[in-house]
Amino acid sequence: MKKHLFALPLFVAGLFLCSCASVKTEPQPSPEPEITEKPVTFDYEYKSQKISERWLESEIKYPVFENNDALNKAIKQEILSGYDNVLKNAESDWNNQFSNRNPDEKSFAYEYYGNTEKITSSEKLFCIVFDEYIYYGGAHGSPSKITLCFSKEKNRKLSISEASGISLQEISRLCYDTLLTRMSEEEFSDLSWLQEGTDPIEENYQSFYIENNILTIYFNPYQVGPYALGTLAVQIEL
Repeated sequence: MKKHLFALPLFVAGLFLCSCASVKTEPQPSPEPEITEKPVTFDYEYKSQKISERWLESEIKYPVFENNDALNKAIKQEILSGYDNVLKNAESDWNNQFSNRNPDEKSFAYEYYGNTEKITSSEKLFCIVFDEYIYYGGAHGSPSKITLCFSKEKNRKLSISEASGISLQEISRLCYDTLLTRMSEEEFSDLSWLQEGTDPIEENYQSFYIENNILTIYFNPYQVGPYALGTLAVQIEL
């Protein structure tokens, strides 16, 4: 009897050890690292670049925004496209123009100058006004105003009607009437030029910005009249 009582505890202990050995603990997956996207901001710093070569004299200053790829891309597409084009073609164009000239004949460098004139910011809108000047020879260079109005809510460029809430037809009418009065004072008589340059098409209204509820629209040289008229501006109260 004692023999059987001694064997029973050993048997139970063996079962316990076997059951413990058969339990496998599944490895727990490592927690995935938390990915935190940096918030889109409208903080910026200016980037400058200067070039001085026999074929090109250039200087540019434009804003670069922190953690805002969409706005930086829009700046590159809308504001810096002229600069990029000059950098791409200036040297080959200059060589083609001057390679066959007499060595004693004076040549000149092409010119590009770009500067950020104004940056405005409101609750929903961010606007940049950029002055550009390009000289490729001739009597004078080509100055122009290039602008970008960017929606903080939609994170993209806005058209003039989207930004102002005014139809293109109404903007066209107001601009034509304002410029007609001004040109009459200048005794400018080619009204077909003015009509074409203020027609209600998006192409005519790419240069604008909004500040303090005032819409300012630029008409660069040759858009509505001769070069001598310069860049004209029309302001509309919103």
